Amino acid sequence: MIGIRILAVLIVNVVVYGSSIAQAQQGGILTYCESEFPRSYDPITTSDDIVNVRMTTLMYEGLFSYDIDREVRSRLADSYTVGSNNRELTVRIKSGQHWSDGREITARDVGRTIEAIRASNNLQEQRLISDISEIRIIDSHTIRVLFESPLPEDVMLRKLTFKILPSHRMSNLPLNRQSEIARNPIGSGFYHIMRRGPTDITLRANPYYRRREGGTIGPNIDEVRMYVQADVGTQIEFLLNQQVDVLVEIPPPAIARLRAAGFQIKPYESLAYHFIAFNFKRELLNDRRIRQAMTYGFNRENALDRIFQNQGTLISGPFPPASAFYVRDRDAGPYPYDPGEAIRILTQAGFSDRTSDGTRINNRGERLAFTLVVPRFEGDDFTPRVTAQFISDMRQIGIFIDLMELEFERWINRVKYEQNFDLAFAQVVFDEAGNVAPLFLSVNNQPGAENFISYNNPEVDDLIRRFQQTTDPSERININRTLHRIIREDTPYIFLWSLNKNAAANLKVRNFMTRVTPFSFFDYINEWYIREDW
Repeated sequence: MIGIRILAVLIVNVVVYGSSIAQAQQGGILTYCESEFPRSYDPITTSDDIVNVRMTTLMYEGLFSYDIDREVRSRLADSYTVGSNNRELTVRIKSGQHWSDGREITARDVGRTIEAIRASNNLQEQRLISDISEIRIIDSHTIRVLFESPLPEDVMLRKLTFKILPSHRMSNLPLNRQSEIARNPIGSGFYHIMRRGPTDITLRANPYYRRREGGTIGPNIDEVRMYVQADVGTQIEFLLNQQVDVLVEIPPPAIARLRAAGFQIKPYESLAYHFIAFNFKRELLNDRRIRQAMTYGFNRENALDRIFQNQGTLISGPFPPASAFYVRDRDAGPYPYDPGEAIRILTQAGFSDRTSDGTRINNRGERLAFTLVVPRFEGDDFTPRVTAQFISDMRQIGIFIDLMELEFERWINRVKYEQNFDLAFAQVVFDEAGNVAPLFLSVNNQPGAENFISYNNPEVDDLIRRFQQTTDPSERININRTLHRIIREDTPYIFLWSLNKNAAANLKVRNFMTRVTPFSFFDYINEWYIREDW
């Protein structure tokens, strides 16, 4: 998946316990903190909402999902066959599986979910199924998926990791946040919502999940409570005072304190990265020299160290370091901080003079002055510090940056739909397929689409199409590594960093240290259990 301040899609491998062990481990209440409520309670009617991703991981499943090693495993699917030159996948759904209201899960649910995704504004989910041309319902538990072009088997399966919704709760499309499924979710996963209060949500173990064929397979924990606290410092105090058991993400400065206090600290890998995007509709920003100069002029290494305690990796191109497509060669590394080189490039581009306020200007009177549009999130203390350093560093090389902070929904509208910005601060989260077409393919420059920067490079278009058409794994790696080099050089973004993430839990939460996955976090909560005697 690709999206902006987005999250996405890593799910689970179900492990069957022996019933006597599971019985001994069952029971208890798990509490955790979020900075805000989810915007809705299903996977389709919201996008770019990590709180929703974690919540819906507790309640929904897909046909397939990722295990702890990012290998694709069956979830609701029982079996599958690949046919017709890698353009067709026939999937058999496990029988005897039920929604949390007792209705059986069928092939119609899969078909209706795809209809709902296509009718929605959730571009992240739409991208995931974009290669699917048709879904045929063969019988009540069998579907046939047809793809636009041949795909490797594992990529086909990854296309079917979206969460399935109950068709009997989706009578009207498109769904929105007032739809019945968004307000009163019915899921197939580990938990279902029992109560929503002004500052918390309570979920109970799904009895239909526990009664599935094969014995008791979890969840072991009876109840999960999510508390909302916007202030990160208060969240830390809640954990220290045993008011909550788990924090899904802790700021780097808190790691040493919590570790010294005896809490479990779990690092987990990220397929996400931050960047500052250039709008190619702005004439000055069409000049690659200016984009490269701004990249040389921003001391990203200092920002990563000072603001994030060096808990991350500087990046050089469109794939995160955890991806097989990331290029680690020295000549393709991150641009170094070199303000002298930045000034040399700007002078070469004709911006040699300065105005009274120190801003560079060319002989046509064009000033290097831009507006940076930044999303504002409650409890986010880090983005303002990053943008403040960026503005300061740009002043040192003669570029004036005006800051425009917007609430996230307004940021989405201005940047992605209106495309009315000079520079935009954002984060992207990838799925495992490594498809950068939504970000950089020229035809994806549509209002609301991910190529909101209006990027157009015929060489990049050609490589992306070749990547989409081949099923050979080695060729796909070579193509994307070439893409990485070209896009690094072209600098459509100032590529910033991929941050390490750290979660924390008290000692009564068992299996926590081996069973946390990126983004969705709770994929393996069915293996967690509570030890009150810790």
